[in-house]
Amino acid sequence: MAGRGAPTFLKRQKELKRAARALEKRAVKQARRDNRAAASSDESQVEEDAPESAEQDSGPDDSPED
Repeated sequence: MAGRGAPTFLKRQKELKRAARALEKRAVKQARRDNRAAASSDESQVEEDAPESAEQDSGPDDSPED
C-alpha cells in the first residue's frame, strides 16, 4: 500500500526546503507591508504639516503693501 511509513530522506529534504522558502516569502511580504505602512504614515505627517506652513506663508502675502 502506498503512503505507509515515513517519507524518504530526499522527499523530507525537499519538503523542508519548500517550507523554508514559503517562510522566507512570507517574511519578505510582511517587510514590504511594513515599509509601505511606514511610508504612508510619513506622507500623512508631511501632508498634515504642509497646510500649516502654507497658511503661515500666505498670511503676509495677503496683506496690502501700500
